[in-house]
Amino acid sequence: MNILLMILDDWPGHTAWSMPTIDAELRVPGARYDHISSSPLCSPSRATLLTAWEARHHGIRGNGSAARIFADTLAATSMPAQLKNLGVHTAMLGKPMNNYYTTSANSVYPTPFAGWSRWFVFKSPDNLDATYSVDGVETFVLGYSLGVLATEAERIIRNVPEPFFIAYWPYAPHDPISEPEDVGKFKTDLWHPPSFNEADVTDKPPRWQLALLTSSQITTLDIRYRKTLRHLQAVDRAFAKMLGALTETGRLANTLIILTGDQGVTLGEHRHPGAKKSLPWQPVLRTPLYIRGPGVNSVVAGSRNHLVATQDIAATILAAYGIADLRDGLSLWTSLGNPTAAPKREDVLFQNWSTDRFDGLRTRNAAEDDMYCVLQGDTGGEQFYDLTVDPDEMVSLHAEPSYEALKTVRASRLTALLAS
Repeated sequence: MNILLMILDDWPGHTAWSMPTIDAELRVPGARYDHISSSPLCSPSRATLLTAWEARHHGIRGNGSAARIFADTLAATSMPAQLKNLGVHTAMLGKPMNNYYTTSANSVYPTPFAGWSRWFVFKSPDNLDATYSVDGVETFVLGYSLGVLATEAERIIRNVPEPFFIAYWPYAPHDPISEPEDVGKFKTDLWHPPSFNEADVTDKPPRWQLALLTSSQITTLDIRYRKTLRHLQAVDRAFAKMLGALTETGRLANTLIILTGDQGVTLGEHRHPGAKKSLPWQPVLRTPLYIRGPGVNSVVAGSRNHLVATQDIAATILAAYGIADLRDGLSLWTSLGNPTAAPKREDVLFQNWSTDRFDGLRTRNAAEDDMYCVLQGDTGGEQFYDLTVDPDEMVSLHAEPSYEALKTVRASRLTALLAS
């Protein structure tokens, strides 16, 4: 089996509708899950995707020296390294980790991480005319990087013997741009859910009781949203290019395609004025997860309504190649083949160690769908949302007596997971 793993960078999951090829060829015929980022910041999340370890176990908790830590302590036993040891051609294309290149002695660039047969990685992520490490050789390539990376993926698909594992991890839509053919699209589209510039934030922890957005900030957020939609058109074209190569070579039927994001970002929800991550709310924690290919029940495709932790994605890939040690992850193979299978997990532990230090629990079962979180070091730092009635997280119920018993259950479960 081949695997194409597409990870979008800071992807607001509610924008998925804008990519027609991905919608028709991946979402509709595939299995759909809610991916909950177990550590909603780029490098901790990416390290989990590459190891199946949660951040509290792999040790990368921020972006600062992430690439150096990964190269020195994790790469040799990572998921791709294990696949390569089995004879799988492994290719990393794009952005594996933050701060791969730095001006300090910690810089890893241009040395590839262990575990990769092909290394085509940004020196520093860019959308246009970028410098890459190509198997350890500095190489400047003209062109939009989404297309450059898709061309490299196409070359592998057409020329490299099976099996192969391609990690297509572009710098999109992290810093969104408009490629020429997309200029002028989505001129009037807005993302103003009920939580946008939220009227009352007194239920939020004190440090998140922000001022109302100004008209200038709202304009900036609207522009970013439209630019994100335009940038995703180029993601869609890149996917179409890789899908075309898989189809033309007869390799599509033997290729598992996985698409999700490392985490999402806010775009004005709860008054946050920019594209913010490292926050415990659904626009940041949750991104769509689409999977199609061998082993996926395409006759009864669609949503499994299951929660999936970041480490489960890596575990599913390990299990696809018969590797038994799934570390912190749980394999999705049972539900991929059987949409009515019971979820492997009812909750996901999520954590953040940056300025806003928090531990939280996202829970979903047959009767309940909620989020409990504790912001460390802040009076009034508890949050509890019943997502069955409040999907936009407008009113925290942490002080509501009728929810005290359920909140106590969640707090106990969170304490137990943190101790495990």
